[in-house]
Amino acid sequence: MDITIITNSETPTITSNDRALQYGDGFFTTIKVENGKPCLLDEHLARLRQCSERLFFDNLNLTEIESNIIKVAKSHSLAVVKVVVSRGAGGRGYQLPEQQTPHVYISCLAFPEPYLTIKADGIALDTLETPLAINPLVAGLKTLNRLEQVLAKHELKQKGFSEGLLLNCNGEVIETTVANLLLLKDGKLYSPHLDKSGIFGVYLAHLQKKLAITFKTISLEECYSADSLFCCNSLMGIVPITRLDEKRFPLDAALDFLAERSL
Repeated sequence: MDITIITNSETPTITSNDRALQYGDGFFTTIKVENGKPCLLDEHLARLRQCSERLFFDNLNLTEIESNIIKVAKSHSLAVVKVVVSRGAGGRGYQLPEQQTPHVYISCLAFPEPYLTIKADGIALDTLETPLAINPLVAGLKTLNRLEQVLAKHELKQKGFSEGLLLNCNGEVIETTVANLLLLKDGKLYSPHLDKSGIFGVYLAHLQKKLAITFKTISLEECYSADSLFCCNSLMGIVPITRLDEKRFPLDAALDFLAERSL
């Protein structure tokens, strides 16, 4: 395994036969850094481990990756560390290389300013026409194949929306373009099944340890009838949704729910 630490003063060299470039053969995670420490590091490492196992990556040294993440994060008070894992170069066509040498790219990015106030303000969602594919083989994983999100973001821009809700090809609610979805109804939390489509986020995994969450198939109509809606990811945490299409949700009630649970 090779590790490249990317700094602002250098441009990393990626070979033309790197499988991440050729086929999107890899995965990644983005980590919030606060006061020099990577947040939810255990959950991020668990994601990398799960991706490496399900995608048949060999020779991935998570201990070495962890130490480099900590090294990069320690000099930043608020930032984002991004870890990209490629299977490396080699292999004929799509066939996996007989000898894999994964390459890990670790970079530090500025923390997105809108996330600093998004929790207090809430976020508005509009349902997008761009569908998510159904593929249980890679569902839940944060692979480098993110063309669905690229096309969804293009739709957002074309329609002037701030954020969008994504459904899969069966019309089932899955997630937003950047976050997982949570639905509160009669005091119970629900979240969409992610065994056919979507990404199982690190912050959702964190919440699952603290709260009782039922995973189920969720329709758009169920979202409209919810008492509150939330979205979450590892950078912004959990954020109230104030509007979905024409349906509005009270911000104060959602914030009270989060405050009562120290979220």
